[in-house]
Amino acid sequence: MRAMSAAPHCKALPKWVIPLRLAAQGSALSGVVCWENLDRLRALVVAGNEPVQADLRFFHDESGHRVVAGRLETEVQVQCQRCLRNMPWQLSTEVNWVVVMEEQGMDLLPKRYDPWVITQLEANLHAAVEEELLLALPIVAYHEPEHCEGRRHYSTGKINESANAFAILRSMPWSEE
Repeated sequence: MRAMSAAPHCKALPKWVIPLRLAAQGSALSGVVCWENLDRLRALVVAGNEPVQADLRFFHDESGHRVVAGRLETEVQVQCQRCLRNMPWQLSTEVNWVVVMEEQGMDLLPKRYDPWVITQLEANLHAAVEEELLLALPIVAYHEPEHCEGRRHYSTGKINESANAFAILRSMPWSEE
């Protein structure tokens, strides 16, 4: 068995867990995942403001599926795509995984679950948390319009749709007419 990871300044979520055992025991895990354990997520944000807070429950549902349900939350700094300034972003997501040992039969799982495919009894919980947070990142981040410096550098004014585009181009200063 691999050693559990621990941060000296916070109650860390264990990196390696045995999800099948935790589900059989009806366990709950609550703690943080520190940024030094989230390389892929760190590469996509400007900065992580606080460790990821995770609250997870392991259990068997009414159909006998081994389920992990809970919530992940943290605050990150992302770059506004209008003004290119950093901005805080509350990153939070609900977790609703079903633990499966093989990819076979995943199409038969209830739609309310996302599969957490494990290949050994021990599984990397930090990697699963990171994957979920990657999916929760915004595709494009913007400040609220009233707080964005970039708003004064673009126009959303009305366009004269009856104007001929080629006539407009001919009137431009670089036109050779």
